[in-house]
Amino acid sequence: MVILILGCSIFWIREFSIETKPSVEPKETIYLQGTLIGNLILCDVDGDDVDEIVAIGEQKLIILKGDGTVLWQQYIGKGNGSYSLTSGDINGDGLDDFIVNNGNKEIIAINSNGNELWRYNFTGVHYDIYTKIVNITGDFKNEILLVENGNLHVFTGGGSLLWKYTTTSDYSCSNMYLLTKNVTGDPRNEVVFCILNEGYHVFNETGVDLIGIEVDKPEIIWNYDVNPMDIDIGENETYPRGSIMTSYTDMICETIKSSDLDGDGIIEFVIGLSASYLNGGEGGISVLDENGTILFERYWYEKFRGLQIADLDNDGKKEIIFSGACASFGWNRSGLHIVSWNGTEICNRTYGTYYIFTAVSDIDNDGLIEIIVGTEGIHIYKLSDLI
Repeated sequence: MVILILGCSIFWIREFSIETKPSVEPKETIYLQGTLIGNLILCDVDGDDVDEIVAIGEQKLIILKGDGTVLWQQYIGKGNGSYSLTSGDINGDGLDDFIVNNGNKEIIAINSNGNELWRYNFTGVHYDIYTKIVNITGDFKNEILLVENGNLHVFTGGGSLLWKYTTTSDYSCSNMYLLTKNVTGDPRNEVVFCILNEGYHVFNETGVDLIGIEVDKPEIIWNYDVNPMDIDIGENETYPRGSIMTSYTDMICETIKSSDLDGDGIIEFVIGLSASYLNGGEGGISVLDENGTILFERYWYEKFRGLQIADLDNDGKKEIIFSGACASFGWNRSGLHIVSWNGTEICNRTYGTYYIFTAVSDIDNDGLIEIIVGTEGIHIYKLSDLI
């Protein structure tokens, strides 16, 4: 951290991470080359205990094996919003099915064989969808909990709307939190729906708001402020125009994950951060120990898009995989950044599109975890391919 004094003003300047080693063209396997990927997750679709790649591209849901073989694809259509994609068993056959939002006021349920089960159309304007697949009725069949523009919908696996809660707040899903928890002590989970500036609601399986039910709140051990107001000045390889950029960076927390990064049996916390203004600005990670002390931070001129943690080289220590994107200052790009357990940068890789989705799994069953990147096509790497 550097202090800059200009006149009577004092500015704290964050030092940005830059790639210090020569750029190396990575080895990579590419599937669906040239196809713009609208979302990507991993799950075991066919029950063989090996994850398949589940991607949205060319207005279709596409399932690929680790070797690139396409199991099936299903047309889902295209709207004006972003795609959301969730997997889980909704028909009771023990295999993952899929709930897709195509950005055109409808969600689509597709089973593990690629057959469309049902569609549900929303009224009004919406693009913001968040979905959980979980059992709340105690009948051993999963329901679908779906938040759409702040409104909570609960469906059966067959697509029937069980109940709906309409909030009075006009907030996106990023300002809400949805979980299931056994609050009352009966055999069924309740739905806890938290809304910014509105508090939380506890619903039973029929949608009754259990007013007065308290949700256990954890004791606060320490607090970490994720909203520093800094002035960042960058002139380095990550800002190739070579001029001085000044930006206010009110950072917001996008996600937090806990993992034992260094293999000592003690949990660390990895926080994914983004600048609060639309599309532009920086993002990165802040890594804290169990007491909330910052171990290291890394920032790039890309807003947060994804965070994965995995032991990519089987050395007993974990790597942090950050993906981000930037669509301002004349750029339209995304980036893949890998950092070791102690903060050493391992890899910086950029792509020529704003869209990027990442996942990690041993998709070829060789004992090593691969990094799967959905951007223009699906790019698959082992860690050794990138260094």
